[in-house]
Amino acid sequence: MKPIKVVGGPGIFKKVGNLGKAVTKHIANGMKQVPEEEYKKRLIVCSKCEFHKDMRCQHVSCGCFLSKKAWWESEKCPLKTEEFPEGKWPKLDIVSKPDEEKLFD
Repeated sequence: MKPIKVVGGPGIFKKVGNLGKAVTKHIANGMKQVPEEEYKKRLIVCSKCEFHKDMRCQHVSCGCFLSKKAWWESEKCPLKTEEFPEGKWPKLDIVSKPDEEKLFD
């Protein structure tokens, strides 16, 4: 009996589907990117993850190139756990400016 070869990450069709969904969300979000500091935080989190390999997420629900995905504001880490119910990436700190607050008075 031959040993089973375990291949990391999702298959090619799943990767294409995941990429299509990510691109659609990115475009719908106005192609906004996170600030460089946020991008770096995301990559640090990914570098410590058990599914990180060669700047790619090998989780079955992802398979993305992190050097791109981590820039996109619309994207989240797919790994939801009890400790990280919304994924491992830190939440964006969106702070309104004083002038913007006046618009809602």
